[in-house]
Amino acid sequence: MMQFRFAAIAAVLAGFTVSALPAAAQSVEAAAKERHDVMERFGEWSKTLAAAAKGAPLDAAVVKAAEDVSADMKKLPNLVPVGSGSDKLKNRAKPEIWTDMPKFVAYANEGATNFTALAAAAKAGNSAAYTEAFTKASGVCNNCHRDFRGPRPQ
Repeated sequence: MMQFRFAAIAAVLAGFTVSALPAAAQSVEAAAKERHDVMERFGEWSKTLAAAAKGAPLDAAVVKAAEDVSADMKKLPNLVPVGSGSDKLKNRAKPEIWTDMPKFVAYANEGATNFTALAAAAKAGNSAAYTEAFTKASGVCNNCHRDFRGPRPQ
């Protein structure tokens, strides 16, 4: 009887493990899709932010864009699970993200800080501080892309 219970419990646990595999794969795919969506939003917001650095008004749209980028930067480290790179899915993530995760996380944290400063400068209407913060923030983006973004998938 004891062997039967053990076998039944093992079968149930094995069923949970096997059924969890597709969910885990979905989670990786969902994270990669969300990461892609975040990067697309960064591209859209960068137009607003760059225009302000070139003299467009420091208005509510600029503040919101900078705040939104900062918030999404904080999410990035959670959107790069193992198995979500370009070797498994169609995206631009280089394998170096996973071999140098501390550097990737540092870029995300630095970006979040810099975009928060950008929002503060925009709120204050301080164009000189805004331009300086924009240069720092966009520099982090450029560095991260150089190190961790590969070519467009074919």
